[in-house]
Amino acid sequence: MAINSIKFLQLSDVHLDRPMFGGTLGLATEKAEILRQELKAALAKAITLAVEEAVDIILIAGDLFEEENLVADTIPFLHDLFRRVSIPVVIAPGNEDFYSAASHYSNNISFARFGDVWPENVHIFRKHEFSTLILKDFDGLVISGIAHATEPSEQRLLTTKLTGTSANVHIGIMHGSLDDNLPPGKILTQPFSNQEVFKQPFDYLALGHYHESSSLIDERGLIRAAYSGSLCPFELDVKGPFGLQIGTVEKGGVRKGELSHFQMDDRRIIGTHVDVTGLSRNYHVENAIQKEFEVKQVKQNDIVLVELTGSFPTGSRIQLSDALLEKTCFSLRVNTENVKTEWSMNVDPSLNPSTTEAVFRNRLKDMMDEADSRGDQTEYIRLQNALYYGLDAIYKSPIKPRQV
Repeated sequence: MAINSIKFLQLSDVHLDRPMFGGTLGLATEKAEILRQELKAALAKAITLAVEEAVDIILIAGDLFEEENLVADTIPFLHDLFRRVSIPVVIAPGNEDFYSAASHYSNNISFARFGDVWPENVHIFRKHEFSTLILKDFDGLVISGIAHATEPSEQRLLTTKLTGTSANVHIGIMHGSLDDNLPPGKILTQPFSNQEVFKQPFDYLALGHYHESSSLIDERGLIRAAYSGSLCPFELDVKGPFGLQIGTVEKGGVRKGELSHFQMDDRRIIGTHVDVTGLSRNYHVENAIQKEFEVKQVKQNDIVLVELTGSFPTGSRIQLSDALLEKTCFSLRVNTENVKTEWSMNVDPSLNPSTTEAVFRNRLKDMMDEADSRGDQTEYIRLQNALYYGLDAIYKSPIKPRQV
């Protein structure tokens, strides 16, 4: 009996074994390892969900793992995980888990290292051009896919209409960049446009590479392609939602109500800014951060980056308590490098009046008072800036331009 619709689970960009420590979020090594283990747990949860939802196939649109960062047990973990189910798993390798004769998608490499090959229900596209997969017991279904090569390619793979076996349902799967939607810092690879997708014979194209979920909808209101986004959050600038998608495709596309999102991880990554101008003590800064946490509703499971801005008496040399840094959330990084020094106008009474700093401060303060008495605010601000620049130099602080 020919198949007229297919229920699928789609995921991509899991990035197993991504290093994750340090970087923008400043994750400690041990916390980065926790996140790496959570990625594996989320993937296992996704496979369990596929069984519970009785999907027909599992589509993985690239970057399942990071070839260059693989640890010893990841490939055996994937073999065992996929072998637990009878559902066909279809993989189109991406730029991080690219296919080559030396990659771990090669059964020769897999067997040489682990004494095992990919399970029979796992179908990996290994050609660097579109090829066709016909699954046993899925009469009427055609799947077309492509493997990413070792290097990103700007070749437009969808400019030429694909031809091949006629199908009741035709699914495509690839890892690539949708035109005019490339996120900052993202590698451009295997680019395509909406119209190039719509001209192909695919009823639905499963996409990977972009870490935020999105859909391509044609003039009939049918979903013709979609990014499921990252399975779990691990980047500051990606808003999500994160997780996977389950949908049903039939001839023509996927109806809007037939594509659902499932969240696999409740951890959030939050970026926020706190202006410290006008604050004079470290604990004042901590209080301001705590208030921002209340606004953002930060939870114990969250990863947070706080960017401090403005001016502070000691500039970027702000010391925050271990209690704030370690107990407020899963991981907190407070970036102070953009805080400029705001020096006090008055000389510290404990400072020896004959020092260079004291003489400099007093002389500039007298000149500022004189300018103020004349009502010359331009000169007053110029002298104030001179005082700040001089103190920056004395204390070897970064000298940053000030508004005159």
